[in-house]
Amino acid sequence: MFTLGSSLFLMMILKKGSFFSAYGASFFIFFLWASLFGFSGVFSGQMLTEDYVNHGFLLLSLWLGVLVFMMEFRGSLKFQFCNFVFSVCGLCGLCFIMGSGMVYFIFFELVFVPISALVLIWGYNKERISAVVYMVVYSFLGGGFHLISLVSLLEGSGSLFLTESVDGSGETVEVFMWWSGLMVLFLVKAPLFMFHLWLPKAHVEAPTCASMLLAGLLLKLGTYGLFLYEGVWQASSSWGSIWQVFGLWGGVHAALLCMRELNLKKIVALSSVSHMSLSITSFFVGTRGGWDAMYLMGIMHGLCSSGMFSWVGCHYYHASNQNSLLSGGYRSVGVLASVSFVFLSLGVAGIPPMGSFWGEFFIFSVFLNSFIVGGVVLVLVGILNLLFICYLSLWICHGEWGSSSSKVFWGGTRSYLCMLGHWLPCVFLFLFMFLIYS
Repeated sequence: MFTLGSSLFLMMILKKGSFFSAYGASFFIFFLWASLFGFSGVFSGQMLTEDYVNHGFLLLSLWLGVLVFMMEFRGSLKFQFCNFVFSVCGLCGLCFIMGSGMVYFIFFELVFVPISALVLIWGYNKERISAVVYMVVYSFLGGGFHLISLVSLLEGSGSLFLTESVDGSGETVEVFMWWSGLMVLFLVKAPLFMFHLWLPKAHVEAPTCASMLLAGLLLKLGTYGLFLYEGVWQASSSWGSIWQVFGLWGGVHAALLCMRELNLKKIVALSSVSHMSLSITSFFVGTRGGWDAMYLMGIMHGLCSSGMFSWVGCHYYHASNQNSLLSGGYRSVGVLASVSFVFLSLGVAGIPPMGSFWGEFFIFSVFLNSFIVGGVVLVLVGILNLLFICYLSLWICHGEWGSSSSKVFWGGTRSYLCMLGHWLPCVFLFLFMFLIYS
């Protein structure tokens, strides 16, 4: 009723708007209220959950929604586009407050309707159709296994609310298959390496706003889903070493793929796969420190990767290419363009003063206390990420002029403000964590 009433009020104010624009805007009002003052004043009941994880992801949804509109408002934005963006942010916000497994699954799958529409309608090339097919197929397969596990959970406990005690203990293969089916949907969307093939293709074909929302919000749905089922995992933690091996191997392999990739969007997407694989591995360690490290890494990744995609989107908007070999020499084009790329790339590499440094530091400490081989692999991944980020930054700033670089003129204040909006929260969180632990 709150959302419906506020949408009718906003529809009377927005003369040129539609009902869906006002309805989407009311989502922002609701989630701003919920993230700041809690859900008790808006909703109550067992279906919703409220903790620090909810508030962090809700604020991330609101902040990235504002930054997306800063990037895309170029004077020709259509109201249909506005509706789809509002829908993605609103549905992600609803997912971040759900405590029922089935209701969360419904909103989880509904998010991919507007994001698929953004890729199909405003995508760059004809291959955008195959990119959406990849995304739908992976989502359908992961959702099918997840739904089967939910049905078995309903039969076993008589409830789909995750606040109920769930017995996932046992060493049998049947138990392993059950909670693997429960988790596979979130491993596809996080994503864990092996389940990631849909992500680089979707990023390449998606417009800038869709890439920012994919990296900043939709991947965090998988992270939040793991948090919802942490009780199930805690009872079945004996199987964690299997997924830890997959995550560590995927982090190294994705980092190596970044070093040989030429497409800028694929480079950012594969670096996301590398970081998220390692953060998911820290979850399967099965300790509170590992879960907190994954949460912090998820927030930082949402800001850093979204910022990198905003830079690549600005480059494509002016230069009409995504090839890194044709994107050098930005130091001669403008200092702000090269400096903004370097500052944003610090977050991808996990270098101070970016908050992602603390995420990698906590993951390393978790591995060091429970799985020493994981700490060694994490150091290797950090070195590989640092090498390809340094090489890419040097080429972007000091490389040779490409065939299309002469057409580049970076003069949009909105673009720089958007990148600053990604960078400043990361620095603030780094300083905040530094003050706490010093």
